[in-house]
Amino acid sequence: MALPAIQILAQHQILSGIGIPDTNTELEQECRHFFGASNISIQKLEQKTLAEVTLNWLQTTQSHYVLLMTFPWKIPASLLNTLPNKFINFHYGLLPQMRGADPIFESIRRQFNETGITIHIVTSEIDKGPILITQKILLDKHITHGLLCTRMANLAAQMSQQLMHLLNQTNLPDGEVQSEHEAMYYNRANLNDVIINWQTMDSKSIDALIRACNPWNKGAYTSHGNWNFRIIAVTDAGQSDTNSTPGTISRGENNECHVHCKDNRKLNISIIHSEEGFFEGNMLFEFGIKSGNYLN
Repeated sequence: MALPAIQILAQHQILSGIGIPDTNTELEQECRHFFGASNISIQKLEQKTLAEVTLNWLQTTQSHYVLLMTFPWKIPASLLNTLPNKFINFHYGLLPQMRGADPIFESIRRQFNETGITIHIVTSEIDKGPILITQKILLDKHITHGLLCTRMANLAAQMSQQLMHLLNQTNLPDGEVQSEHEAMYYNRANLNDVIINWQTMDSKSIDALIRACNPWNKGAYTSHGNWNFRIIAVTDAGQSDTNSTPGTISRGENNECHVHCKDNRKLNISIIHSEEGFFEGNMLFEFGIKSGNYLN
């Protein structure tokens, strides 16, 4: 998500270096492709030596500000103190309502009506620094994690130009202090967060979870007996004509694979992923699942 904003900064010739975690080889390759022939320094960073290496690198590049985009590690206080109030983070969610590691996943899973990007000053407390700029994105009922990431990337590129205007001022604004009364923190999703519970979740919640897992987790987990697979996409198949137990499979008129939900709605399973590959949902019948069987 960071690359479009990085390109904007480079085009305006204010980018002195790009620091990339050693775990993100894809971004490193992209940056070396786009900027390898320029005078922009590209530095690979490791978490255990982050403070020491970054401090030396910032002195070499004579950087005045550090902009963080999708950066996965907490910045040590010793490093923050070298450039007080000049570490600035692009948080891909609204603050203070959506603190945490993956607000994109949470905003879709929890069926929020909007999300956005918050640019804030970095402090020793995660996602709690004063807010400089906020831009919102409306969420429609078809948005997936991947689509929202693309929208976020494009918005961040636009917002980087707003931020450049602030950075060109004599003094950076203090920013708006976050309201702790509105604050919510969401931990990174674990395995239990990406499993469909047919007994407790209604059709809209299931659809939202599936979209929140597409494509980064290759869908949301479900199982039939001892066989585990993931559902990547579903569509609404209308009202259930029976009081079927949630998770019950039925065959639709066009050989569609329907699953009944607790709110008496049916979902058509459009795409699945298993160890065997990616398939249309009605391939579940070819794998031995029959009408009347249950997903659990």
